[in-house]
Amino acid sequence: MKALLKKCLAAVMALTVASTTAVATYENEGAVVVEAKKLSAKQQKKIAKKYVGKPINALVRKIGRYKRGQVSASCNSAGYYEGLYQWKGFKVKTRSKSKSKSSVQIIKAVK
Repeated sequence: MKALLKKCLAAVMALTVASTTAVATYENEGAVVVEAKKLSAKQQKKIAKKYVGKPINALVRKIGRYKRGQVSASCNSAGYYEGLYQWKGFKVKTRSKSKSKSSVQIIKAVK
């Protein structure tokens, strides 16, 4: 159980590294080690455009955590929520999948 927790913690830490993407994964003394490479803002934006229609969480796992993020009630769709997430050099607009603030945010546009 302890080894499994170490692996999970290592994976979570690797996913939260800003502006990185996994290149290779290997085990080192029971812990998962992820080698990462830096992505430029231009590369991140190009990847983000491919994620339109997918959950924001999938994009965060791919390119790293955003600098700022905000979710608020939608002005256009009653009961739904919209999000605005900002990375260096671009912004991602989202809309909730259902009428719940905790609902999955789906990417609608990358600007």
